[in-house]
Amino acid sequence: MGRSYMGIPREEIPWFPKINKDKCSGCLTCVNFCKNGVYTIEENPNPDSASTNKWDKLKKRPKVENPFNCVVGCSACAQLCPMEAIEFPERKEIVKTIRELALKYQGK
Repeated sequence: MGRSYMGIPREEIPWFPKINKDKCSGCLTCVNFCKNGVYTIEENPNPDSASTNKWDKLKKRPKVENPFNCVVGCSACAQLCPMEAIEFPERKEIVKTIRELALKYQGK
């Protein structure tokens, strides 16, 4: 078994960021802040300066490369994002999921 959270395999807990490409400005604050290696910088091989979608225009943009490196419950990157482009699941849903998974793994 790899990393776990409260005895639950981390890969079963859906707590990780998602980047809203319509809001992201490519400032890379998230990449520079997160010390857990959740994000990497994606090189856009064909930036399209004529596109009306700013995501397509970016030369460098953040990518959630290692979602399960994210600390369960941490959303600091979302709080720091100046464009409010980082989204996390609802905490109450994650708490419910963790409770259900804890029961599943309790006896193992």
